[in-house]
Amino acid sequence: MGNCMSPICSDIVMAQLQDQCISELSFNVPFFCRYVDDIITAIPNKKENEILSVFNSFHPRLQFTIEQEINCSLPFLDVKVIRSTDGTIKTDWYQKPTFSERILNYFSEHPMTHKINVIKNLKHRCLRLSSPEYHKKNLHYVQTILKKNNYPLSIIKKIINDTENITQNITRNNENNQLAYFKIPYINTLSHKIKKTIQSKSDVIKISERSENSVRKHFFTKLKTKDAFDLHSNIIYKIPCSGCDVCYIGQTGRYLRQRLYEHEYDCRNLALKKNPTALAEHKMNTGHNFNFGKTTIIGQQQLFKKRLLAEMINIKKHNNAVNKRTDIDNLSSSYFNLIDQIKM
Repeated sequence: MGNCMSPICSDIVMAQLQDQCISELSFNVPFFCRYVDDIITAIPNKKENEILSVFNSFHPRLQFTIEQEINCSLPFLDVKVIRSTDGTIKTDWYQKPTFSERILNYFSEHPMTHKINVIKNLKHRCLRLSSPEYHKKNLHYVQTILKKNNYPLSIIKKIINDTENITQNITRNNENNQLAYFKIPYINTLSHKIKKTIQSKSDVIKISERSENSVRKHFFTKLKTKDAFDLHSNIIYKIPCSGCDVCYIGQTGRYLRQRLYEHEYDCRNLALKKNPTALAEHKMNTGHNFNFGKTTIIGQQQLFKKRLLAEMINIKKHNNAVNKRTDIDNLSSSYFNLIDQIKM
């Protein structure tokens, strides 16, 4: 678990198990479908003990259980396989008893395209996984799920009643291979304007919006021990002044402890500095000391160029930053209007 090779190794083992065990059975298997370790098959009457014994004898750490059909139906993944009296097989969309009917809420902080795709995905699944006679029932259930998650009925009906063939394959022409795709964080009312502006200037650039609200970020327990505050690296940081309301914005790829020591050293040895830093210059002019103990981390970025960009944006955002104006000389003026809208 957790290793990127795990699914591949599991599939190799299961493929070997499948070939070996089926060849040892005393009967023919009419069909055999497997997804990782979930298997559905058909066997003659009173042969369930034999197939279970053969599969469980492959390796002591691989032990299977068996589930037989009830009322001529058997669930397999998200599909309920139904055996008709005439020998034909039908399928229906299946949900486990633990299914909570909770999906992306309509009022969540996500792009509208994500919410529309939620509806389309549910419609696609309920139709593709079920025989035609179950379509009406499943579409009604999809509407019920969506309404419980606050989706407007007008949007639901518009997409559900769309007669477009969802199984139609989309053919991409050669020009699409030249498209450049970029993703930006989703900010309500702002990211859509950025996306619209950029795409209106170029036909080869496509922008997607990425929500910062994720299950991993808000719900999963972080098992890894946190680093000590001064042992963080690849960060953008802010140091407040203890004598006034100004601050200093900086970035470093090293440990924060090392960078703060250098700043403190600069402020202690002002007479030795021919070209003082912004911190040292502020102390020389005002006599104020910076409160290094209240340093805060305001961003983290592994890549040096992106870290420099984040530093310049934060300097521009903070009107009270004592950084020299040359620190943002390389910041494109195209950012200025956006920064003004989100200034602290």
